[in-house]
Amino acid sequence: SGSLAAIYAYKLPDIFLAQAQLLVERPTEQQVAYAELKGQDRTVETIFYNTQVEILKSPSFLERVVTEGDLLEPLLQMRKVTAPEDLPEDKAMQIATGMVRSGLSVQQLRETRIITLGFRSTNRILCKEVLDAVAGAYIKQQVEEKLYLPKEILEFFPEDAQKLQRETPMGQLAEISREDLAKGLPSVENDPLIRQLKQKAAETEKDLSTARQTYKGKHPKVVELKSSLQFIQDQIKVETENIIRNMKATLTSRLQLSDVRVLKEATVPSTPVGPTRWRIILMASLLSAAGVGGLLLLRDQLDDTIKSQEDVEKFVHLPFLGHIPLLKEKLKDVHQKAFF
Repeated sequence: SGSLAAIYAYKLPDIFLAQAQLLVERPTEQQVAYAELKGQDRTVETIFYNTQVEILKSPSFLERVVTEGDLLEPLLQMRKVTAPEDLPEDKAMQIATGMVRSGLSVQQLRETRIITLGFRSTNRILCKEVLDAVAGAYIKQQVEEKLYLPKEILEFFPEDAQKLQRETPMGQLAEISREDLAKGLPSVENDPLIRQLKQKAAETEKDLSTARQTYKGKHPKVVELKSSLQFIQDQIKVETENIIRNMKATLTSRLQLSDVRVLKEATVPSTPVGPTRWRIILMASLLSAAGVGGLLLLRDQLDDTIKSQEDVEKFVHLPFLGHIPLLKEKLKDVHQKAFF
């Protein structure tokens, strides 16, 4: 059995492990959302990073990994399956995501903001490709969540989808970048200084209109009012540009696109990490020895023949008179036979 175990162990394919590390910063806007949990035993940091670990292992995310990483065909080839010839597309995707899930490990390094990714496979190239796809899909998802509303929300409110999308940082930045829309933004129109300047400009325009009815165009009064109006309008323009510039800077800082970056890229593993063949052989040998010992013990327990003086006294409960020798050869002497 030990030899059979050795043959079996050495026929097992090598297993390779690739690893990568992500540095995940918690978005500052989430600090408010989690503020009420600070008094609980589990910290805000723990809740956030546990959530990220579960996201990285979720079926919907892994499906995205397979799709965006073009991993469907390579994964199915390992199972000797081709899609869609052998399987429906949804079933093929289910098999592929299951393979990624079974080989993927996700763990936060204790007391850090680093998440370690690992992937085990018999294909060393695939180990790196899967981890690259996981890291890329995760970073892309974080960026999309900051820039756009999730598609599930837009599908839930189809009639308000366009309006809702404008409320996202990306939508707001797009509006600010359009000069015709920027001047009509509430942040511009409701600014106290802008309102004050516009009121002053309206009063000056009224005075200028009155003056033009009395004086000619080059009259000092008309020139003075025209100059004052131009100055006020220039002030409104400058102040509007300052407000828009500040809004852009604020939004751009919020869009420092991802709070996630790759700290350590995955590499193609050079040496296998398994299987532990010596352990398989050792376990097989120990189990074999235990099995033989158990069989011998069972045989001894089931043997009810009488073999010794102790057996006679124990089981027959009669006095022991003596031994009868076991002779392998036939006795030829008549005198010897008389004794037996």
